[in-house]
Amino acid sequence: MGITKLAAQSSVVSRPERDFVLVCARTHLDASHRDRLRELIEGPLNWEFLASLASQHYLAPLIHYHLSGELSGAVPSEVRASFEAVAQLAARWNLFLSAKLVTLLQAFKQSAVPAVPFKGPALASLAYGNVALRPSVDLDFVLPQQHLPRAYDVLIAAGFRPSLDPTAPRDAAYLASGRAGQHSFLSEENLIVELHTEKSLRYLPAPLNWEDLRAGLASVLVAGHEIQTYSTEDNLVLLSVHGAKHFWERLIWMCDLAELA
Repeated sequence: MGITKLAAQSSVVSRPERDFVLVCARTHLDASHRDRLRELIEGPLNWEFLASLASQHYLAPLIHYHLSGELSGAVPSEVRASFEAVAQLAARWNLFLSAKLVTLLQAFKQSAVPAVPFKGPALASLAYGNVALRPSVDLDFVLPQQHLPRAYDVLIAAGFRPSLDPTAPRDAAYLASGRAGQHSFLSEENLIVELHTEKSLRYLPAPLNWEDLRAGLASVLVAGHEIQTYSTEDNLVLLSVHGAKHFWERLIWMCDLAELA
């Protein structure tokens, strides 16, 4: 029974669709990668399962990027069209996020809130050089806990609804206590913004000096504007902890580290 079970697990792990997704989890393909993709395309592939894997691991834009190049003629046209539609949808959302990111950073700056964008379009620009290649769901900012009240004011003025209402006595008391907590905001466009502080990032194995991190910020271009985010080296540390926290359930998180490296 044990051997049979092991063989069944092995056959699942080695499915060609998984190999296909793994090969595409990068921005640049060398000759061996391209040969492997051609070999996989020529063999039997369950394109529906492959699309499901791509969605699960947030890799549809990268797969479309590779399939729209020299391999495009080897892929069924309906498959190519399906990946193109998904990639275009992700690109439009990322462009929307990028514009919102720039607008919020300007609002934070005007209110003297030292918020640093983390992950999202900033990471896509830093690691991939193209915000369309790495899907993002929401916007994340890191700031010192002491600046939370002003950050709340900025986001509420921008039309975001907070999960904790600073005008409600109970929530106001919780915020004033300075305890760790999740700070999420939702806009009418269903855009989620999350604020992280040295207290809410408590899953880090050792306390970080956030002032030192701010001293080594890197500049990236997002929506035609130069913004600052954490450096490549600091992102490698922060994203490694983030991936471990979530048990590396998405392949895109490993791809982020590879592209940064």
